[in-house]
Amino acid sequence: MAPQVWLGDLLRAVAAGAPPRRAAELLGLVPEAAPAPAVAELVAAEQPQATPPLPPDPVAKPRAEPPPADEEPPPQAIPMLPESSTLPLRETDWSPLPSLRLPEDDQSPRPTPLLAPRTAAAVLHAVLATFAADGDPDVEAITRSWAQAKPLRTLPVKPRATLRFGVQVLVDTGEGMQLFASDQRDLVARIRSVAGAENVRLLYFSDVPSRGAGSGGRRTWRLYEPPSTGSRVLLISDFGIGGPRFHHRRSTTAEWRAFLAAVRRAGCSPIGLVPYPPSRWPAWLASSLPLLLWDRSTTVSRASVAVRRG
Repeated sequence: MAPQVWLGDLLRAVAAGAPPRRAAELLGLVPEAAPAPAVAELVAAEQPQATPPLPPDPVAKPRAEPPPADEEPPPQAIPMLPESSTLPLRETDWSPLPSLRLPEDDQSPRPTPLLAPRTAAAVLHAVLATFAADGDPDVEAITRSWAQAKPLRTLPVKPRATLRFGVQVLVDTGEGMQLFASDQRDLVARIRSVAGAENVRLLYFSDVPSRGAGSGGRRTWRLYEPPSTGSRVLLISDFGIGGPRFHHRRSTTAEWRAFLAAVRRAGCSPIGLVPYPPSRWPAWLASSLPLLLWDRSTTVSRASVAVRRG
C-alpha cells in the first residue's frame, strides 16, 4: 500500500528548494501536465537525425599509357549497324519529263503589234524594197528626148521596187529597247514572211552596230560588216533616244554618223524604224537617214515618203 502524502511533505520539499509545481506533481498532489505540441515539435527538431551512409569510393581504373612515338595506335573497330527492316528502295525513273505545252484553246492575251496588222505587210514591203533600173520603159523620158532631138544612148526605164538584193535587219538589244523585245520578235517574223527567210540576214547589236554585231548571243558578236551592194539595211533601234538617263553605254552621234557612212560606202541603203515619236528625234538623226515611226499610225504612204527621202 502506497504511503499517504500530506501537505507537510510539500512544504518540506519547497523549503528544500524544489519548485512548488514540480514538487506537487512528484508527490502526486496534482496531475502532471502534458507537454505543449509546439514544444514537442521543437524537441523533436532538435534531436540529431541519422546521416545516410556515403556511397563507397569508386575503384580507380589504371590509366592506359600512350603508345610510344614510333608506334602507330591500333586501329579501332567500326561498330556494325543493326540490319534495317525497312522496305527496299524503288528504282528511279530518269527518263526526261515531257515538255510543257499550252492547251490548244489557250485564250491568253497576246501583245498588240506596233504596226497595224491590216497594213503591216504593205508597210514593210515599202520599207524593205530597194529600187532597180529594170522596170518598164519610161515613155515620158523617151518622148522628151525625141522632142529635144537628143539621141537615146540608153533606153530610159522606170525604177522598180525589188527585194532581190536582200535585206539586212539590225535589231538593237540595248537598254533603250528592252521594253520592245517582244515587239521586235513579232516584227522579225513579219519581215521574214514578206521578204522571204532566205533573203533576210538578221543581226543583233547593242546601242550601235559598230561596237559589234552577230546572229547569236553577245559572245558570238564580231566586227560589223555591211551586206552586198544594193541591199537594204533596216535598223530597229532607238538611236540613243531611250534608256536610263545616265546610261554609260549610250551611243553617241559620232558613232552613228561613222556607221552610216560605212554602210553607204558599201552601196547599201539604210533606213531606221524608231519606236519613239518624231518630237524626240534629234536633228542630226533626222538629217542622216530616212526614219519611220514604228507605230500603228504608220501608213503605206508615209513609208513610201520616208524611203524617197533616202
